[in-house]
Amino acid sequence: MNSMRENRGAKLHPNICQTYSIALIIVEVCCFIEGESFYDLHKMKINESNLARAIEMVDKNKYSKLLVNLLKIMTTGPNDRPLPSQIYTTFKPYEQEIVNLKQFRFDTSKIY
Repeated sequence: MNSMRENRGAKLHPNICQTYSIALIIVEVCCFIEGESFYDLHKMKINESNLARAIEMVDKNKYSKLLVNLLKIMTTGPNDRPLPSQIYTTFKPYEQEIVNLKQFRFDTSKIY
């Protein structure tokens, strides 16, 4: 299995933006924040400080450290960001526990 932090070089995988988008949606849902607050429409770019504060809010809202760490790595620079398929492969062994809302042991250093 390839490392989730594998460097993909200058050429980005076409699905790499999906990882970032999924993370933004998760943060929106966890914090009840409209995603527009993450964008600086005048500069046409992501407002990184607003996003970082929102991820801190996810942590303060008592969501799991696993989720917080996953969100942090999903919103890193594009060369460090995992592909959706890498996230899926990492969590596939825990599928039954996740679907059945059961606790499972996971080494968070595997993703962050």
